[in-house]
Amino acid sequence: MEASIQNKVGIIRLDRPKKLNALSLEDIHQMQEVLEGWVEDPAVHWVLFEGEGKAFSAGGDVKALYAYSLETGDFPEVFFKDEFALDQLVHAYPKPVVVLYKGVTMGGGIGLTVNADLRVTDDSLVWSMPETQLGFMPDVAMGWYFSRLDRADGLYLSLLGGRLDWEDAIHYGFADLGIRAADRAAARQALLDVSTEGLSYEALVAALKAALAPFAQASGQGAYQRDLAPLAKKYFDKDHLGAIMAHLQRGYEPFAAESLAGLLSRSPLAVAVTFLKYAYGKNWTREETFRVDLDLLAFLWDKAEPMEGIRATMVDKNHRPAYWRHSYGDLDWPALHAFFQDRSSRA
Repeated sequence: MEASIQNKVGIIRLDRPKKLNALSLEDIHQMQEVLEGWVEDPAVHWVLFEGEGKAFSAGGDVKALYAYSLETGDFPEVFFKDEFALDQLVHAYPKPVVVLYKGVTMGGGIGLTVNADLRVTDDSLVWSMPETQLGFMPDVAMGWYFSRLDRADGLYLSLLGGRLDWEDAIHYGFADLGIRAADRAAARQALLDVSTEGLSYEALVAALKAALAPFAQASGQGAYQRDLAPLAKKYFDKDHLGAIMAHLQRGYEPFAAESLAGLLSRSPLAVAVTFLKYAYGKNWTREETFRVDLDLLAFLWDKAEPMEGIRATMVDKNHRPAYWRHSYGDLDWPALHAFFQDRSSRA
């Protein structure tokens, strides 16, 4: 992570391009320290987040979490606690925050910046929350956002980590405006050239938006909206996970076969937790979602599901989990509901 100040702008650049700017615990601590220092710094009027290379951020450095747990046998609680604290700091930051998305933008990279005042994406965006592939559920309070989407979209995008392009991201409320990748450098400079003196918070945000107006692209239907959302509506708009899987089994479109194969390749426990989180999460605030997320991560880590998912996907890269502790047939749904009901009562 690199931090600098230019023309009254505090710039945070994620700088591990070979790892798609995956966030380490050191990155998280450095950003927390820098942002806290800028709160009272008169030299900083607003904050810009960006990524070096072709990606904004692939999320948390899960291989580092795997190595930590392999060595200690413990749940990497400090990483998630500190990551969530940083996300909440950005969310409540007293100065405007702008993010420039591009390329791979996933997981913790989304959670860090989803509440920025101005979320700009170029046309290279690949947006996704692919956590179930790794044996855990979408965290960083993103369940709060999924729970407020239509059921079919919220479930498909969270259960299978469905990908959104720049137009989809704007449509579903995860970005504010799109620019061409070719205009990125010029748009960034236009932001840095905005005169900030004497502007209130709201006026500054408006001035930054106005600076980008010449670069803004008209947003139409993205690939997910156009091609997949109607199929997601057909198969995923169900109030039971078993009903979704049964309907997929009967389907004849390639989408049905691919979605069923995707669910069967994932941890049944992680999928079940993510499914229930959609419904229960409708009743939680974003801050409550952070607290429940930490409990759910510890619960899944105790079952070793993330360790197996990370091993298969990121370490050995064979995409063949040697085991999941549960099958879909032996999930204890009453116990899972009780777990969520208990957390809901304490949220």
